[in-house]
Amino acid sequence: MREFKINKYLSLRLEDGETNIYINQKKTDQCKYLLVDELKFDEIPKFIENFESVDEATENADHSLDYKKGVIPPETEFWAHCSNLQVWAENNYDTRLLHMSIAFSLLKELAEAGDVMARRAFKEEIAKRLGSGYPTVVDFLVLEGFDIFLTQEERITSVLVPKEADVILKLEELTGNLFFQYSSLDESYSEEGSFQQRFVVKNNHVVGLWINWAKEIPNKLPGWITELKMLKRLYYTGNKIEQIPKSILELKSLEVLYIDSHILEKIPRTINKLKSLKFLDIRSRSLKNIPETIGELPHLKSLSLGRFNNLTELPDSIGNLKKLEELDVSHNKLKNIPDSIFNLKNLKSLNIEKNNLITLSESIGKLKSLEKLNLSINPIKRIPKSLIDMEKLQTMFVDNIPLSEYNKSILKKIQKKNQEIVIFGYTH
Repeated sequence: MREFKINKYLSLRLEDGETNIYINQKKTDQCKYLLVDELKFDEIPKFIENFESVDEATENADHSLDYKKGVIPPETEFWAHCSNLQVWAENNYDTRLLHMSIAFSLLKELAEAGDVMARRAFKEEIAKRLGSGYPTVVDFLVLEGFDIFLTQEERITSVLVPKEADVILKLEELTGNLFFQYSSLDESYSEEGSFQQRFVVKNNHVVGLWINWAKEIPNKLPGWITELKMLKRLYYTGNKIEQIPKSILELKSLEVLYIDSHILEKIPRTINKLKSLKFLDIRSRSLKNIPETIGELPHLKSLSLGRFNNLTELPDSIGNLKKLEELDVSHNKLKNIPDSIFNLKNLKSLNIEKNNLITLSESIGKLKSLEKLNLSINPIKRIPKSLIDMEKLQTMFVDNIPLSEYNKSILKKIQKKNQEIVIFGYTH
């Protein structure tokens, strides 16, 4: 048996060809991971410059460097683990220097064993790594329950810069609900049927925020929300949202805006103030008005005004969105599509499902970049012949449209011209 003592609390032993970790002379049941050769003390600054942590290095590594049992002799493996843990301890238990699957569990056990430095570092390391916002690490800390060692206020004030922490605490008071950190606005760790307001962090700044009013009447959203200078994604949801708050339209860095309401009737003309916006998704059963100024969003790539809205027309200005790649106006009451939309040279996806379209202009053939087209659930009498020559079209949906002999002949010609296209809702 070989033993290597790192400090009073932490040691390693090579027993029967296996490296084991001991805390206070008690063997721990910890996984051990070797990515590369041992990290030397003077290499740490360069390592941190290239990678935020071992976890990031693991995800970006050439996995031919991964340790495979039996490839490295047991004694070589033992000394590599000893070196890694010694460097970790000498750097005040910096969890960036070990894989997260071992770093936080070991640190917790060392703190419980009475290691003063570990006690001090434990909560600091959790806050530091949550503050970095690295998605894999955030997911790990939340799913494994390490975030619960911080109080609610600590979760916010120790993770965010002071001004932004103050905004989140004020939002908690304003909405009457707590905010929790997530790695993404699109994922939830809450129990089925429940919802938690959330924020996403990167480098100690809020970059994503979901404010949810549920069935409550929203309070006024004050101007101090603009202190979130790095906010890029905002989800603002609630059954009784009547209008988009003016303060949201002052968020200069906003790239994604998602609003879901039952009673929102219009989008304000000042929507054009969001010059950085790339994705806009607005859902409301009462939405009836889209301002011409929507065409003044120079970076917009995706516009979704579908899914149970109540629109009867679209503004011509949508044709000014030169960078638009996705347009969804499904589940409305549209009788026609403005010809200006057919000038969108970068449009790849057009969803006009479930409207009142009887005709569709032959000008649709000008959409040379179009890859996906959904015409389903429309009383379209004549499918445009120009679709036959659209070489990039990969997928079409024609479910529940009149399949007259004429329409069938056009679909047959489309399929003959483009062998790779998939047409859902049509068989021949």
